[in-house]
Amino acid sequence: MQEMNKSNNTVKPIVFVNNPIKSAKDDVIGFLDQVEMISCAIDDGEASMIGVIADYGTGKSSITEMLKDKYVKAGYPEPIKINMWDSLSESNNSQNNNQVSDLTKSFLFQLANGHDGKLGSYVNKLLSKNYGIISFASNRFKMLFWCFFASAICFVLYKISGVSGTGIMQHLPDWCNVASSWFKLLSPILILASAILAIFGIKDISVAFSHWKMTNTKSPEINDIFDIYRIIADEICPSKSKKQLVFIDDLDRIGSKEVVISFLKELYRFQDSICDKKSKFVFIVSVMPESNLLMGNQGGEEGGEKGGEKGGEKGGENSNVFSKIFDTTLYLKPIHFDDYDSILLQLIKGNDNKKQALENLIGENIDEHLPDAFKWIKRGSNLTLRDLKERLNQAIAIMVSLVNKSYAGNSAADFQACTAVSYLESAFPDDYYRLIKNEVHFAEFIKKSMPIINESSENDDKQLIQEFNATFKGETFSGKFKTELCMLIFAGIFDDDFRMYFYTYPKGSHIKTTAEREICDYILFPNQRSDYSGLSDAVNQAFETGNNTTVEQAISVSSSFPRVLLENDILFTKSAKINSEKLFYAFKRFCIEKLDSENKDIDTWKRVLLLSDPQRQYFIDSICSTLIGINTDDSFLKFRKKLILAFANEILNFSNVFIGDNIPIITSDEVDIIDNQLVSIQLINTNKLSAETYDYIVKLLLFSSLIEKDKSTFDKALNIFRLYSNIFGEEISDDAFKFLEINHYLDNETFGGIYQNIEDTSLVDYINAFNPAELSDEYLSCLNQKCLSNGLSDELLSIMVNKSLLATPLSHYANQGRLGYVDIFESSAEQIINDCNVMNEKYPDLIVRIRTEAYLIRGISAYLGLYRTPYPLMTENEYVNEGDAEKAISLIDVSRIDDNDFEQVTTIHLKSYNQDELMLLLLALFDNNNNKGILDNNVKPELVNRLDFAKLGFKQLDFNQRNEIFSLISDVLSFPDNNEIIEFLKTVDCFIPDLEERITDDDEEYSKLIKSFDEFTDVSTEWLDEHCITCDLSEKLCDKLFGSKDYINYIIASTLRIGSLKIVDTIPFENYLEVYKDSDELFNIMSSDLDFLERFQQQADFSEFDMTHITPAYHAKQHERFFSYIDTLTPEEKKSYYMSFGKFSSLNDSKLFRKLVCREDNMELLGDYKIYDHIKEQLWEDDPHDKGQFTKVWNKRWKSELDEKRLIEMD
Repeated sequence: MQEMNKSNNTVKPIVFVNNPIKSAKDDVIGFLDQVEMISCAIDDGEASMIGVIADYGTGKSSITEMLKDKYVKAGYPEPIKINMWDSLSESNNSQNNNQVSDLTKSFLFQLANGHDGKLGSYVNKLLSKNYGIISFASNRFKMLFWCFFASAICFVLYKISGVSGTGIMQHLPDWCNVASSWFKLLSPILILASAILAIFGIKDISVAFSHWKMTNTKSPEINDIFDIYRIIADEICPSKSKKQLVFIDDLDRIGSKEVVISFLKELYRFQDSICDKKSKFVFIVSVMPESNLLMGNQGGEEGGEKGGEKGGEKGGENSNVFSKIFDTTLYLKPIHFDDYDSILLQLIKGNDNKKQALENLIGENIDEHLPDAFKWIKRGSNLTLRDLKERLNQAIAIMVSLVNKSYAGNSAADFQACTAVSYLESAFPDDYYRLIKNEVHFAEFIKKSMPIINESSENDDKQLIQEFNATFKGETFSGKFKTELCMLIFAGIFDDDFRMYFYTYPKGSHIKTTAEREICDYILFPNQRSDYSGLSDAVNQAFETGNNTTVEQAISVSSSFPRVLLENDILFTKSAKINSEKLFYAFKRFCIEKLDSENKDIDTWKRVLLLSDPQRQYFIDSICSTLIGINTDDSFLKFRKKLILAFANEILNFSNVFIGDNIPIITSDEVDIIDNQLVSIQLINTNKLSAETYDYIVKLLLFSSLIEKDKSTFDKALNIFRLYSNIFGEEISDDAFKFLEINHYLDNETFGGIYQNIEDTSLVDYINAFNPAELSDEYLSCLNQKCLSNGLSDELLSIMVNKSLLATPLSHYANQGRLGYVDIFESSAEQIINDCNVMNEKYPDLIVRIRTEAYLIRGISAYLGLYRTPYPLMTENEYVNEGDAEKAISLIDVSRIDDNDFEQVTTIHLKSYNQDELMLLLLALFDNNNNKGILDNNVKPELVNRLDFAKLGFKQLDFNQRNEIFSLISDVLSFPDNNEIIEFLKTVDCFIPDLEERITDDDEEYSKLIKSFDEFTDVSTEWLDEHCITCDLSEKLCDKLFGSKDYINYIIASTLRIGSLKIVDTIPFENYLEVYKDSDELFNIMSSDLDFLERFQQQADFSEFDMTHITPAYHAKQHERFFSYIDTLTPEEKKSYYMSFGKFSSLNDSKLFRKLVCREDNMELLGDYKIYDHIKEQLWEDDPHDKGQFTKVWNKRWKSELDEKRLIEMD
């Protein structure tokens, strides 16, 4: 809102005063650089005459004001400003050179008066023709006053000194008497001082007077003028280093170049006349360029401008005078039109209060860019800052006036219109005032322009200009003005409210509010106004009280309703009341004939629901009839979608465009948009059901329960399912069932066709939702055929049992472990077995429970058939838990053991068998003569492979039984070599005599089998008589070997079993020697047993053993029998013995060995300190007679020789 005056609620005026810029902070043009340039000339140079050259309004006065502000702040004397506008009288425009012009007199007076008013008065009287005989004037009143004042004081003191010693002094204090005495002494000096001061006071005083006869005839000569200037210069000359600045402005307003040049020359001579003080004065003269000064005596601003346009004369005496007169010249350039924006922005932003007030007034923010309305303020070229300010102030004044006249009604005053009027008045004053004087024609032209604008193409204002010429026939307007005015009208800136901008609008007259004007513009200029973003706010404001005559009148007179009436709720309903037919025609033209595929016009369609009943029904019927006439399905569906978006649940009013012979069925997208199950179902065209529509139609039907919402809609939905059933059959079972379920509905026809395809849990949940008494026989029969195993109530199961429908009840009882409570197994055996056929297809595991209860537990033989085809094989539990093995084995259905079913084989392994039971089992499986064994030779090998004979306990059979079973299966076994036999025997984990005979050739493998099976057969016993075992055997078998006196095999098997040699005294030692000689398996153990080796030295026939078996005895205790045998060996073998033999068994053995080794031939073998040291270490030193004997003999033979050899090696 605009800033209001608190007293009367009016907007305060906003004025941007057209004054010069006075300080740098207000410098919106950027004059600071020019100011600094002049300052430089003043401060650093000797310039006393400075010219600021520029045309009107370019900132000359601003520069002088900024200079003044700067130097006053710098402590300079107050600059003197001289304005020369209108200083030249008409009678004195032209005169002799000896005469003094009014221009010069005005200059001198303003120069003196600018410094001091009394000095100005004095100079004025010097220049005036009218002062009288007793008139006088002084140029130094202040000095004159103080000089005469001091002279009077001195004279008074002199007179006081003359009263000393008189009677007067008797009445005064003593100090006065003393002072009087002093004054008397000084009296000559006082009278002298008084005289001197009086003379000094009048010494430099100029007194102007003349004879009375000279009044009105006196005229100063040129020399008097120079004298007066000197007097003024003396008075105003500043002290110290400061300078007196004098600004001469508006000199170019005189308009006569000759007079201006003459004055400037005279000013130049004035400065030269005071050479001693010339540097103390700086004259800054603002004047337009020489070429723009008018020649002759035309005078006035306007004449000056026109003269400027024509240009001055070139050449002659007065050409280029400025460069001769001025010491420094500053030329100011005009403002370029590209900079108008920047200047206006800075001007407005320079005062925050004014900026805020202006923004409030025009309703727009002024930030980095000017609002569009300002384009008319800056329109044109060669505009000065003064021009911009004047246009802006004029536009603001119009706007403020209009707002204040209609503030309560939210005036529709448009600031752009205000700026446009300001522009026209400023740029075309003659045309502007001629236009507004022809007010009748002006109003007529505005009225005629409206239809032209609506029918013309964009920016085509040629017809408007033609109409203007026709309306103002006989009047002369510039072409530019007509073009600009028509452009403004065509743009809608001026319309039927033009009067309030061009004329003074009476306060009591109705001015369109902003809202009214905007709405009327939409109605009157529909082709020009397509942006409806502000329409809603405008309508709300205009119809705030309910009605608006101005807008309604605009609608009524409209020959065809424009689109804008469709774009707002209020305008739509108001227009319908005024003329429904016209409104629907507009609706059809803009919303139906021009399809908006993006549905941006959906709000327009929604407005139909805002109409009252008759108008709304008229629209609905008209829309339906129009849409049905559309030929293509694509376009039809697009419009129908638009209807749904617009009318939502009210779409039922348009059912004619959904249901009909040639009407497309409602689409999936349409269902989603409607988002209302009841409404969508009612709009389904059942004549158009197809496979393509099934998914989304059924999804709609199953969205939620219908029966409680609307029975008729439910019936239609159920009928749709029946129609779809004709198309798809059982494929729709799940969906149809779900429909019955969510609607809690029983329907025999539908249920009978779908129950077999429904999951049990879903079916049970559905059935349990009803009271069992509600279920028909058809439903109960279906439930029994379904053979449900869980979830139904006992009440319902009892009803089914009573009706001899047993499959589902028995399935429940079996599944729930309640068969023990069933008392109909014997009485209804036949019916139960029949129903077991139904149950077996679905729940074979429940058959097992039923036959276990009926046959195994209750012993009812009629149920034995439930163990045969097609019923399940006997289960693990049934087989294992049956205590009678013979009975359990008889339950095996051997006929069903085939390539694909070996389940019974697995079950067989779960039970433990004794010897007889196992034989019975194997005969049942393989004996075809006395039993129903396996006949299929393709199945029999696989059965043999799958049977775990070891686990079944095949080993417990005797050898004859083993051979018998082997004979039954041998026809499917193939043993191309011994390895296959061995592997088969391993699988049965025992010997089969008929096979054992074939593998005795391989001693090692046969030994391993004996060990593995841990048994001796007749075959193995016979084999051991001729062969040695090569592996350890169990203690049981070792005991059997020992008992049979097979000592060789006993020693081998037992030694390998315990990992060490245990010599049994009852076993002849030659058996151990034989094992040592022949058994590679025991060599390592026996060759490291020192006890055995010592016995070996004492008892063995060394000639039967090779050195491999003799050498290990070196490490046992040495006996004379053994080393005597060694002495028979070769020298190298003996030498090897000497280096490694062990301790001697006795002292005697040691003595005997010392004697043997000291023998000369043996001593020759001992030429090595290592051998010597080893023998010496092993010899006993217990006998003092024998001690050291070996060393003596050895030293004698070897010591010298070996020591000498060692020395040689060391050297």
